[in-house]
Amino acid sequence: MDREMMIHSLINISLGLSQDRYHKIKNREALKWMIPTFISYEALKEVSFTADVGDEFRKQKKSDIPMLMVHGNLDTDTPYENATYLQPFFKDSHLVTLNNVGHNGELRLLKEYPEALNNILSFFEADFNKTPFKEFKKSIKDSYDLKELEFVAIDGSSLYDILTKR
Repeated sequence: MDREMMIHSLINISLGLSQDRYHKIKNREALKWMIPTFISYEALKEVSFTADVGDEFRKQKKSDIPMLMVHGNLDTDTPYENATYLQPFFKDSHLVTLNNVGHNGELRLLKEYPEALNNILSFFEADFNKTPFKEFKKSIKDSYDLKELEFVAIDGSSLYDILTKR
């Protein structure tokens, strides 16, 4: 595991899971799609030197801090539902949905819609004392439709077949 991946694991483990969420994840049919992340959590949670932050820290709290979320609707690392769940906790929030992309979809967004950078960055330059957030957010798009991934048909043997038939 390289350094970047290790720091992500330590952060994920220190944030931990409530017993309720752990039970829900552990008993979901969809777990088979989460195996790499969950196995890492299971393997490291007891030996990590980062302490679990506890349920009080994880409890959702209302906030007046303006929040702009940009999220791919096909993200399997941080599910899109996380953004829709969090949005009501931020009085002044706006969710920009990136359709047809997963994690780090912002990179594809900027490639396919270069003008999106200025649109999104305007959030960081806004003075919400002069322009109320509810007015400002009208200038930020709600969603971007990115090109669907195209899969190339493979003729002949798969890489697995080639490598295992030596």
